[in-house]
This record gives sequence, structure tokens and C-alpha cells, in this order.
Amino acid sequence: MIIGAIESASDGVITGWMHCRSSILTGQTVLAYLDGVCVGSGEIGTFRQDLCDAGLADGKLGFSFPISLPQQNDARRVVVSLQNCEAFLLQPGARVVDSSAPAQPDTYVCGRLPGSDRLRWMRNVAAFEAKDYELMRTLIEFGAANEVIDSEQPEDRLRKVFELAALGPVGIGHVDIPAEANLATYMSDHRPAGHSGLFALVGDRRTTVSVQETPEAMPGTRADAPVVGGIEYMFGPNMALILRRWTPFSATRLNAGKVRCYFPTYPEDLVASAEVAAAQAETTSERRAFS
Repeated sequence: MIIGAIESASDGVITGWMHCRSSILTGQTVLAYLDGVCVGSGEIGTFRQDLCDAGLADGKLGFSFPISLPQQNDARRVVVSLQNCEAFLLQPGARVVDSSAPAQPDTYVCGRLPGSDRLRWMRNVAAFEAKDYELMRTLIEFGAANEVIDSEQPEDRLRKVFELAALGPVGIGHVDIPAEANLATYMSDHRPAGHSGLFALVGDRRTTVSVQETPEAMPGTRADAPVVGGIEYMFGPNMALILRRWTPFSATRLNAGKVRCYFPTYPEDLVASAEVAAAQAETTSERRAFS
């Protein structure tokens, strides 16, 4: 599970931090993207006392590197990714904060599915039930999958799906999509649902969409990109359509009824950790001011 934040993206430099509980990211390459185009790269490794104090590894989780942008106003739309990883750090609400502020893990990303080899290993050691293994395998190979849900409590099963993808605990959020909206365009244009690693669509009526199945959608591809050789998938009150980020699909929303999009969010323990980190950083600053 990867957490982190973009803290500043201005004056041609982007700064922030990134941490993974199960892997050492120090020395790993991070890439900055604008509309799917790489505009800069750097390395994780800057020491951050606030992160160290919060118990996040040894604190060497920061990054800062130059970015090249067509216009300075484009800085608010830059995202950062770990190299060879589908998970991205975003700037929630197009908000850029001062890099001197205490670290806050504003963005939770549940986007990198376990690789095929790791998935098979987890299946062999019974870490996955058979149905869960098949669901993850389908998402890895095709970028989309259907899943049976309880129409009264869809969150129960969908949270489990997001946790399987994240290999750790997650919270769950949702947005109701306006009836007049084009579904795919709405998912590309709106945060946080359209920018989560996975999201799930549920409706009060049976709705069919055309999905371009792909094992490796290009980072930055819009969900409403042209669909080539689309395969029909459906969702409804008892069936969710789970889509991986950047998997193109097409749906006009005609006669679609009410559509709700579910997506992963911070689990409560991460929110608490962020609050503790901020409080510790503030206390440390006050002590230094009086020393």
C-alpha cells in the first residue's frame, strides 16, 4: 500500500513524499506527468524529520526535482508516479501547499494490483479464496470485471475487493453521478472517484457499457478515450462493474437511472497517523522556536 503527498508544484519544481509499508522506496525513481506526458523525474531519498517522527520508516521518503511545463498554471494538474507503478499521487482539489508545511498524506492510492507471479504465490499459500483469485486475475488481464454484490450493502464486498488490490486495509467512499452526465467523461474529469486506482459502478437499473479490455492501460489515458474492439459489460443493483484506472469504456447514460461510483479512501488508522504526524511536527516546531 502506497501513501504520500504532493506538497508543492511551483517554480519549475515538484516536492513531496511517498511511502510503502511493505517495500523500501528509498532510491526508487518517481515520475511527474501532465496529461499523460512525463515532464520530469527524480529519486526518493530526502530525509524528512516529520515523517521519521511519525514512524514512517527511516524518514528518507521525500522527493524534489525539476519539472518542465508548457505554462506555470499547469502545475496544479501535475501528478507523480512511482516508476513502473500504476499508483499516482494527486493534488486533491487542485490544491498546492507550501513545502514547509507538515507532511499530510492527502492522497490515498489503491491502484497497483499485485503482479501475476505474486498473485499465483498468494493463491498457493491460501492468502486468496478461489473467487478472489479469479477476480484479481481478471482485473490484471483485462482491466475490468463484474462482481456480485448485495444491493442493500454493496460496500461490504467492494471494500474487500479494494483491500485485495491494496493488500491492506482501506476505507470506502462514493459519489452519485448526475443523470445528465456522460459516464466515462465524468469519471475522467472528477476526483477522487475518477482518479482512484480502482473504482466500481453500481446502478438501480441494468446498464451496459463497452469496455476496451487491456492488460496494461497507458498511464494518463482518459476513461472516455476511444474504445477499440469493446466488450460489453453490465452493472446494476446486484452486479458491480469494477474498472482499473485508465481502462477506456463507453456509456452514454441513456436510461441508466441512478449510478453510484465507489472508490477506496484512507482507512481510519492512516487518518489517525496523519493527524499524529501533524501534531508531532507542530510540537517540534514550537520547541525549536523556544530553544
